[in-house]
Amino acid sequence: MGIQTNPYSLMVFSDMDGTFVSDEKTVPPYNVKSLTALYEADGCFVPCTGRPTSGLPSALLEHPSTRYAICNNGAQILEVQQHEVGLQLVPLHETNLGHERAHELVELLEPLDVIMDIFTDSCALEAQFDSMHLHEFIHDPHTLVLAKQLRQSVAVANYHELIDACDTVARISVVFRDQHTAQTLRNRVAQDTRLACVSSAAWNIEISDANCTKGSALSWLCEHISQDVARSVAFGDSFNDVSMLQAAGNGIAMANSMEGVSAYATTLLAWTNNEAGVGRYLNQLLADL
Repeated sequence: MGIQTNPYSLMVFSDMDGTFVSDEKTVPPYNVKSLTALYEADGCFVPCTGRPTSGLPSALLEHPSTRYAICNNGAQILEVQQHEVGLQLVPLHETNLGHERAHELVELLEPLDVIMDIFTDSCALEAQFDSMHLHEFIHDPHTLVLAKQLRQSVAVANYHELIDACDTVARISVVFRDQHTAQTLRNRVAQDTRLACVSSAAWNIEISDANCTKGSALSWLCEHISQDVARSVAFGDSFNDVSMLQAAGNGIAMANSMEGVSAYATTLLAWTNNEAGVGRYLNQLLADL
């Protein structure tokens, strides 16, 4: 790799849920305002989320500061291109779980009291027989609404048929009722070194290829565009953000972060996602550029 040219004064990577968006799943206006200041300072914003591409807020994709996006916990790295006819998300790099390992995981986890959703590059597929039970696993009403919006229900007899209905398998999300089941899940997945297992909430685990993390995606993108990682910051609140906080020049944990996440961050914010913590801190950083 050649000399770093730093095409951007600052690259800002931010998780969505619990970080850039509020608990009500809306984007605080102050956060959007800070992105305008970032754009004017020759900076770049990168949504870095566990959501598929269909879950990226349009207010962020349409903002001129957003040049790239990282979805499915790093499985997809995309360039956001603005055209007169509309937006286009151009794939740059993929690290998918794949159908074969997805089938293996179903064999391993299906006996447990869980719901498994298959995340493709564009959406999440759920088995129709799980649709009526999702509220038993996800109790926050705003999160439940978003989960239903992101998922397409498919009439299948079992999870193997659900996998076969997918064009790509980026990752698998597993939701559970209790921590005993959660630990059993983690123990079983940990036996396969080809897999990465993280959590974004107290009621789920997210299973991907071992090389698929938000942190590895951040590093790949910075190298791809010759951006010095030291000129990057990352905001997050949960354990699927830890690799990103560690990879960035400045890893920033929200005030509402899950217990233990802040230990991996350089900075702990005094503000939560509901207080537009990303925008408040970003404005401070821009004032020092």
